[in-house]
Amino acid sequence: MAIYTVHLKGEGKEALTHACFVREGFAWGGFLLGPIWLLRHCLWIAAGAWILAVALLSLFLVNRLQTPAIFAIFVLIEILVGLEGNHLRRIKLERARFRLADVVAAAGLEEAEFLFFRQWGGNAEDVPPQRAPGSRGSAPPPSPGERPVLGMFPEPEQPR
Repeated sequence: MAIYTVHLKGEGKEALTHACFVREGFAWGGFLLGPIWLLRHCLWIAAGAWILAVALLSLFLVNRLQTPAIFAIFVLIEILVGLEGNHLRRIKLERARFRLADVVAAAGLEEAEFLFFRQWGGNAEDVPPQRAPGSRGSAPPPSPGERPVLGMFPEPEQPR
C-alpha cells in the first residue's frame, strides 16, 4: 500500500482538474535514471546540481581514487536522488502555489486518483478548503450524509 499526497491549485472545480499526486517514499525512477527523472519532473535546479556534482567529481576523483570508490560515490548520489526526489517535487509544487489537500493510501496511482475523486465528488463545494499557512494535515472529509451519492445509486440508509 502506497501513500500519495494530493496537491491542488486554485479553488472550486478547476482545482480538481489540476490535482497533482505525489507518492511518498523512495523514488525508484530518481534512483535508476537520475537526471532524466529530475528533468521529466521539471526539477531544473536539482538536475543542474546533479550534473555539476557528477562533472566535478569526475574531474577531481578520476586520478585520485580507484574505480570501486568512484562507483560507490556515484551510487550514493543516486540514492540521495531516490530518497529526496519526491520531496523535491512537493517543494516545487508548494512554490507553484499548490496546496496540500489530502493524503490517500492506495495500491497504485490509478486507485489513489479514484479514491480521491470519489471522496470529493467533483463538486466545487466539496473541494477541500484552503488551510492557514503553516498548518499541516488534511481537511476532514465531509460525512456521507452531507453530499449525495454519485451515479444512479439511492441514498445510503442510515443504521438504526
